[in-house]
Amino acid sequence: VGLDASAGMLARAERRLPKGKVTLVHGDATDPAAAGVEGPFDGVMMAYGIRNVPDRDACLENILALLRPGGRVAFHEYSVADSVVQKALWNAVCFGVIAPSGIALTGVVDIWEYLRRSVNEFDGVKAFCARLERAGFVGVEERPTDGWQAHILHTFIGRRPAE
Repeated sequence: VGLDASAGMLARAERRLPKGKVTLVHGDATDPAAAGVEGPFDGVMMAYGIRNVPDRDACLENILALLRPGGRVAFHEYSVADSVVQKALWNAVCFGVIAPSGIALTGVVDIWEYLRRSVNEFDGVKAFCARLERAGFVGVEERPTDGWQAHILHTFIGRRPAE
């Protein structure tokens, strides 16, 4: 099941996914049940999304409820709040590469500023791990990527406790 609040993103996913393999649902991650999404699932993955959710805590609580006992969660997300160096690198890349390239390709300006700002304002690694634990996840870990995005792009993993 793929859940997204953006009809445009769902349309792109539909074009790229094998027919009949994934059910795509238009809905809000803070209330997946309202969109008809019911678990239990073995795993839930969200990429570049949790920082865009207005009520992150409600979203995490609902994801936990969708998982079977022992089910896993993974969030792939930018986080620079814990490091002045990584925040400076992120902003330099945004101003020097991402925004100019994005504007040239799309003609849209505001989304690139939103991207830069939303990453700057998102939880630091420690704060997001603590948020996951407060929501009830166990075995919470963070795994950074390498390359220029090292310590900027992270994968956060955890599990629903086995009951």
